[in-house]
Amino acid sequence: MGLICTKLAPNSVEENQGGTAETTTKKSRTANKKNAKSDAEEKPLKNELESIREKFRGTVYFDAIDHIEIDEDGKEKDEESFHYAPATGANPHPRASIAFDQSSTMLKKDHDKKQVAASAVIIQELKQPSQKVSLTGYPGDLTPKELEACQLFRRRLKQKDQAYYDMILGMTPAEEEPYAICRFMRARNFQVDDVIEMMDECIELWKSAAKDDYYPSVEQAVGHNAAIFFTQFPSVYCGLAKNGTVTAYMRAGSMSIEGMACLLELDTLSNYLWYTGKHKFPGHVMSLQEANPQVMVRCEEFYIVDLMHLTSSQVSKTAIDALKNMFVPAACFPEILNKLIVLNAPGFFSFVWRIVKVFLHPRTARKVEIFSDTEKGKRRLKELIDSENIPSDYGGQAPSLDEIVREQYCGEGRRQVHQLLSTGRNKKAELNFTLNAKEHASITVYTRSSTGAHFTIVSGSKSVAQSTVENKGGNGPYSKEIASKLEGPGTFSVAAQSKHTDHFLVIVSISM
Repeated sequence: MGLICTKLAPNSVEENQGGTAETTTKKSRTANKKNAKSDAEEKPLKNELESIREKFRGTVYFDAIDHIEIDEDGKEKDEESFHYAPATGANPHPRASIAFDQSSTMLKKDHDKKQVAASAVIIQELKQPSQKVSLTGYPGDLTPKELEACQLFRRRLKQKDQAYYDMILGMTPAEEEPYAICRFMRARNFQVDDVIEMMDECIELWKSAAKDDYYPSVEQAVGHNAAIFFTQFPSVYCGLAKNGTVTAYMRAGSMSIEGMACLLELDTLSNYLWYTGKHKFPGHVMSLQEANPQVMVRCEEFYIVDLMHLTSSQVSKTAIDALKNMFVPAACFPEILNKLIVLNAPGFFSFVWRIVKVFLHPRTARKVEIFSDTEKGKRRLKELIDSENIPSDYGGQAPSLDEIVREQYCGEGRRQVHQLLSTGRNKKAELNFTLNAKEHASITVYTRSSTGAHFTIVSGSKSVAQSTVENKGGNGPYSKEIASKLEGPGTFSVAAQSKHTDHFLVIVSISM
């Protein structure tokens, strides 16, 4: 099975019957140069692809990939239809105007032309003929049959454990009951039995997380404050898309599974998703609604995942397992993802995507667009998001992601420098940073290492501090502050030495 489709130059150039021998020779030379260039570009990609295959050969992931069925056009066979696509247009229905006890408000009707014309978002969508404005399956745009299914579903819920209804209203007050019920119904094409079955499969998860109140803060979820956690899980909310969905950016290429393992037990990552789905995301929706009263903010996410700097070594069974376990709670929040744009995808990502798709519902997989070309990806973002809501890193007018992260997680006058140092025999592991005038810093090392490493902090030619970091008597996450009163201005270097191969996450917290 061809897992990556790459256009290669032909082995020979077909002669132009009307051309001369000289023209043919020139074409042959050109073709040979292209062949040589193509081979040179293809070899590293093939090597990376083969290294990934070796990691997963014999695992459930590789077996699942081998059993994907391909149709005559080279596309994967998918018997499940995709009846209810995510909304592509703005919500034309004020929330207070929708209610189950007023059935007529839930049904599709011809919208007042003046109301539609007043929506700049709708107008923008209509200017793009290639994109239909889809609102099918949403409150105010239901067919009588869909409304009847929703009403039956509500009656069935009253016969179930209260936890089922609690799950439906999991994002209250950010999301009203009609929108929540339609969200669950769209997930299974308005088939009531299928929706109930979907909830049956995850109700025990919901009840279990309820005992911890779904982890109301990042610290309660993962054991660290947001500023520390997001050094290894760089993700941030930023603005709105044109269809009223919340945009979020993740620098997945900068994520490190080894770095996260230095901070926490990887199986606790799912706690973070509970915190996000039940607390952070609904709160963010409400704050955006308050800041943008003219827009009907949807309880849906538009995710932009940047794979810049992603290497094949980051794609491991451990990493896939950790992410798979992390997203287990997502089953309790169906249809939250509106769209996912993957930017700067490396060549080998085609194979990785095959692995990831094994664990995705076909509906979810169809919400994903992947771009390897940076500029094409940026152009696509501007089609879907207004420029003032796009970070400057991606061609927009909003602050950069680093600025947003500092504002949201570090606070005014604070910043962080971090690096995962990997030690080993004859291996230099070093972090360099600069303090400006009036700045001071503390340095903390996080690790699971039981063999430890010796750390030296140097400024210029002067040794500032030394410390040994070793997790004695345990193999879980461990931390130690190795410096607390470094003052600027000056340039500093943190070096780690060990005869053993290990990982040490160094975080420098800087304040005024």
